[in-house]
Amino acid sequence: MQVAILQGGDRKNTRLLDAAIAADEGLKPFDESVKDLLDAIELIERKAWDKASGWGDQLKHIASKPNVYVFVLLGPESRGDNDGDSSPVVVDESPVVVAYAIVAVNALHSQLQKLFTLSAWRGRGWATRLVRIVCRCVCTLKGRGHEVTLFVASGNVAAISVYRRCGFVQESVAKDYYRLGSDALRMRHVLA
Repeated sequence: MQVAILQGGDRKNTRLLDAAIAADEGLKPFDESVKDLLDAIELIERKAWDKASGWGDQLKHIASKPNVYVFVLLGPESRGDNDGDSSPVVVDESPVVVAYAIVAVNALHSQLQKLFTLSAWRGRGWATRLVRIVCRCVCTLKGRGHEVTLFVASGNVAAISVYRRCGFVQESVAKDYYRLGSDALRMRHVLA
């Protein structure tokens, strides 16, 4: 697996984070061209969500801000299940997006704005690993004691479980947070 980190839409300021990831996670930094990564994520967003959500349309604008980091986990291309086995079948060794996270890093606290794992890679711990990478990198940038917050749909049991495994605790409930009328949990994690 490889990890690419984009800040403000490029990689110029992320070499320090690459070293921290490689040392702590045993992952390789993605050194190839990253110009197509945002296009790939945008396509995934458009397929995963309806037009009403607007995430696909906003992605490049959000990712171009200097305080926004996009973490992309890349693995070999796969196609679904292996005859009932839940492991994806590798069909190509060239890297494809497995999961990604978007975080806005600010002076007082940071916010994990997006976490998504492609369906063929779910249930294997990649989201948990990616959230831990994000928290470790934010700690590298901002230091211990910095707070990371997020909002998650109250019915998204899998995501809530990932966040709890990574040290997030529920802080409050935001009623009717999402357009569909569902509530969100506000969770936070103080980095140590």
